[in-house]
Amino acid sequence: MIVDSGASDSTVPTQRNLSDVQQIDGLLITFANGDVGGRITHKGLMCLNGHKIPAHVSDDVTEGLLSTSQLDREL
Repeated sequence: MIVDSGASDSTVPTQRNLSDVQQIDGLLITFANGDVGGRITHKGLMCLNGHKIPAHVSDDVTEGLLSTSQLDREL
């Protein structure tokens, strides 16, 4: 996982290690450099130090992105 102050929500490359995975009709993932990836189609909960944190799934990321602003909201 990469701690990312620019990520609006935590995003992971696979559904592995997520619970309560749901299929969604999500937004397109957009990167800081302006590149646009594919549509986010799944979301779930990841466990982080005993807390359940919502995360989106995108195969456009190679490493998980842990949103600092989301952590501030959730924790």
